[in-house]
Parts: sequence; C-alpha cells; structure tokens
Amino acid sequence: MKRFNRSYLKCLHWRGPQRCTILLLSGCFILILLSFFLLPSPDVYSEFGPRSQLVSNKFESLLLELIPPRLESRVDCSAIINGNMQEIDKAKQVSMHLKNTHEELTTESYLELTSNCLEFLEIRGYLKSSLSRDEFEFSIAYSILITEDVEMAERLLRAIYRPQNYYCIHVDSKSDAIYKVFLAIASCFNNVFIPERRLKMTWGTFSILEAELICMETLWPFARWKYFINLTGKEFPLKTNLDIVKVLQSLNGANDIHANIRETYTERWRYHFHYPPPWFRPVKGSVHIAASRSFVDFVLHNETAAKILSWVKTLPKFHDEVFFSTLNHNPHLMVPGSYTGDLDTDEITKPHVSRYKVWNTSSHYFCATNRWEKYICILTTGDLPLMLRSIHLFANKFYLQEDRIVVSCLEEWIYNATKDGFLETRQIDISYYENLDIVKNQIRIPITS
Repeated sequence: MKRFNRSYLKCLHWRGPQRCTILLLSGCFILILLSFFLLPSPDVYSEFGPRSQLVSNKFESLLLELIPPRLESRVDCSAIINGNMQEIDKAKQVSMHLKNTHEELTTESYLELTSNCLEFLEIRGYLKSSLSRDEFEFSIAYSILITEDVEMAERLLRAIYRPQNYYCIHVDSKSDAIYKVFLAIASCFNNVFIPERRLKMTWGTFSILEAELICMETLWPFARWKYFINLTGKEFPLKTNLDIVKVLQSLNGANDIHANIRETYTERWRYHFHYPPPWFRPVKGSVHIAASRSFVDFVLHNETAAKILSWVKTLPKFHDEVFFSTLNHNPHLMVPGSYTGDLDTDEITKPHVSRYKVWNTSSHYFCATNRWEKYICILTTGDLPLMLRSIHLFANKFYLQEDRIVVSCLEEWIYNATKDGFLETRQIDISYYENLDIVKNQIRIPITS
C-alpha cells in the first residue's frame, strides 16, 4: 500500500492530478480485460449466460490455448462415428498402412521430450485449466496400471488429465524403460504420482489387487477428491471430464462396481477356493470400479475390510474381481455407497457404467474385427459408432499396433465435446444415471470431504 501511495504521489508530481487519474483508471481497465481473457482455472467461469455469445477471434485464440486441438486428418472421424461404412473401410486401410510406418512414440522419444517440461506440456497438448467450476470443485482420483505400450498409456493420461485431479501410475516392475518415462512425466506435474513400491503384475494374481491398493494408499492423503476410478494403460475415455464429473455427481455416493450376485459360486468356493467365513457372502465381479472416497476409506482403514482381504489372499486367482465386489454387495457390512438390491450386473437393469467392454459371450454388442484377448474384444475403428453412443465412461481395450486411428478419432471427439461443453452448447443428460438401481438402492453415508 505504501508503494502504491509513493507511485501515485510521483504520478501527481510529474503529470498532474487529472492525467494521473486517467492513467490509473486506464490501467485498472486493462487489468480487468487481462484477467477476463488470460487467467486459467478456476478461471474462465461465466455466470452471465452461454459462453457461446463471447466467441470472437480473440476468444477463439484463447480457446485454442485452453483446449489444445486434437484432429485426425487422415480420415473423416465424424463420418466414422456416424457409421459411414465407406469411411470405416478407409480407416482400416490407413491403420494397416500405419502398422508398417513405425510412427509410435518410443521410450527414448518421451525421455527426450520430458527433459524440458514446458516443451513437453506444450508439444503434447496437456490441458492446464479446470475449464469449469463444477470440474474444479469435483476432483477425481485415478489409478493407472501399466505393463506395456508407453504411448497408449501416455495418451490415456493426457486425455483424462486436469490440474484438479490426482493420478497414481503403477508401472510393472518388469518394465524399467516405461517406468523411467513415467517418472520423468510425473516430474512435470504436481498431481501425478509414481509409487516407489513396484510389483511384478500378473493377470489373475493378487498382484493386480495389491497394485490397486498401493495406488489407493498413495492417493488417499489428498483430501479434495470425491471419487476413485481405476484404469489400465489399454483403456480410453468415452466421455469428457465434465461428463464424468456430472455422472459421478449423479451417483450421489453410490459405487459402480460389477457383480454376479445371484451366481453364488458355492461349489467353486467350497471345492476350489477356501470357503469364506459365514458372516459375509463372496461375490465375483470385475476389477473396474468407480467408487466414492468413503468406500476407499473403508477399504483402507476398516477392520472388516482387512479381514475380508485376508480371506481374499487365500484364493488361488482373481482376487481383484472378488474383493471390491464382495465389499459392495454385502449391505449388512454398511460399506458406504454399497448396493442393497439383488440384481446382477447387466446392460439393462443394472449396467456397469464405468466400462464399455465386449466379452466373447456378450449378446448386446459386437466386435468389429472379431479379435479377442482374454475373452475381451480388441476395439478398433469399426467399434466407434456403438462405443460413443453407449452410456459408459471408459472403454477397454485398445492396442495402437492394431489400430491407431480409433484412438485418434476418440481424441478428436473428446476435443470437440470438451470445447462444446466449455461453450455450453452441449451437455450430458444425467437423468439416466440418476435413476440407476445402484443410486436408488445404496447404503447412504455422506462422502468424506
């Protein structure tokens, strides 16, 4: 304040009161304009009507800085998403050609890029803004388990990255080169974490669940986040960050966790596994979850959860598919957000909204290439029309060596949808999610703040 008074007195002395006042008011006006056009998160909030009314050349320039464009020039992604078979066939040919061009980013490429964090963030086009008040106030915690394909995993991180969210990346102990890359990437952010404890992750073993628990423990101290979503490096979002926030808000504390409740697996537990204690019912489901912070609190700090985990460790396989599903489907345990109904997960009555996944036993979807890994469809460009019309948040699974175009088109779609959401010309209809059976029938305990 003293410095301001001295500056103002100097102005009065050299320029006179009238000119000084005009200069002061002009300076204030310029500062107001700069704060409107340049400040990022939680920043470009407009409470005075649709942002589309503000669009001008300057605003378009600002928009490009806030939301770096993602455009696939080799095919018409919009036509593909609308089911144009001619364009889908063209995309297949382009993908086949790209298999031989080796255009993928290598671990060496990433290490060179991340040697300068500012250049890495700029070149790779990471969003630096929360974009909206809803997104800023509703942080999400993510775990990402990675075993291979550094570029696919980095593009996933880029697609879901926001400065208000938190990310734990667990890299398989067998993948030292990828581990070094993500250590370097994490050094460019203050909300991306690489646990020091690394596991040799093997499908179907306790190592998968253990890696998830390590990430939960890593993320727990950051009290802002409201929901936890676990991912693998072979997945990709089907919704924008704002869409995901709106869907999670509509769950109102409920957990979206897959389960086969009615199929009790009694004989399997009795003869193949260690039969469980009588005070809970074991339930098998899927590893993929979208769970409230209160659920994660229960997992990490509740004695009942610890006892169930001890039993789960005795199983010979699929620990990750039993632990979370069992906690979420034994309502007498009073796990926050757990399910009190009796419906099995299916696409009609109790859908698993977190994940779009096509099993080779599924009757609801088709697999465009009919190529499978561990009974799950490898998603390609031909699957885009159904994927993006689905109610799901993420899709599993993708391989860049199989089809680079499908991921590029998803990136383009998310870019356009994010921009339209920011301009308030598009919004997701959450009435479907608000009326899910898991929302109506849940153990209602407030989300830990």
